[in-house]
Amino acid sequence: MKELYPVRLNGVSLNAIDTRFHVADVEEEGPKIKVTTQSRAKYDGLRMIRRERETRRIIVHVVLWERDKMKRLALYDKLVEWAENGGMLTLGYRNGQKIRVECTELPDISGRDWKEEVDVVFTAYDPYWRGLDPVATSVSTAAGQTAAANLRPRGTARHTFLEFEITNTGTAAMSSLSVSVNGGSFILRGLTLAYGKTLTASYDNHGFLALKVDGTSVMDKRTADSADDLVIRQRENNEITIVTDQAARARLLAWEQWL
Repeated sequence: MKELYPVRLNGVSLNAIDTRFHVADVEEEGPKIKVTTQSRAKYDGLRMIRRERETRRIIVHVVLWERDKMKRLALYDKLVEWAENGGMLTLGYRNGQKIRVECTELPDISGRDWKEEVDVVFTAYDPYWRGLDPVATSVSTAAGQTAAANLRPRGTARHTFLEFEITNTGTAAMSSLSVSVNGGSFILRGLTLAYGKTLTASYDNHGFLALKVDGTSVMDKRTADSADDLVIRQRENNEITIVTDQAARARLLAWEQWL
């Protein structure tokens, strides 16, 4: 049966697992909004301190086409195996976008005949869809000189975050570097980045920042006055500046994010 709503989790569709699966619909909820407020001294009402988007749910409505009840239970097991560990979800109508989800509700199943209609509920704890590939640019730096480059992601969310790869192309080990954008900086001191080695700044699937060289963390080299994240404003030009104490080649990238 042809898929009306192509849904792929980690690149695998249900229909590819078994043609008796039929995705009848996909329900994509908007992000939950959390508002932080503060009482007004001596007066009625509240002050709004902060407004933030939290999680969103994506509900996949699946029909299991199988008359035999035992065979339908085996089909159900395949559905659970596909869904329960979550991962990167893509939808056919969201071309070029993906979202990280966890399975937060597995379907119930009954003993009815012929077909079963069930729901699989995924929750995205980061509510934004992101591009399949990052927006990227490259720039070379001379020792002790400031180099600059621009990124302009086009997503509809207000912001995304800068990631980078800096490779030492100088004549000695690199001991310090800084990367700055929109008033925030990552400053690293006490490095021993040898010629040809690369330092990477990236976020894992759960949103945690990692600074690594050859897979080993160098988070302890980031100074206390460094920013928590380097924020990139979407649909704006973002000038990024880099200073290294050895010549280097930098690749700067950001993942476009959509509501």
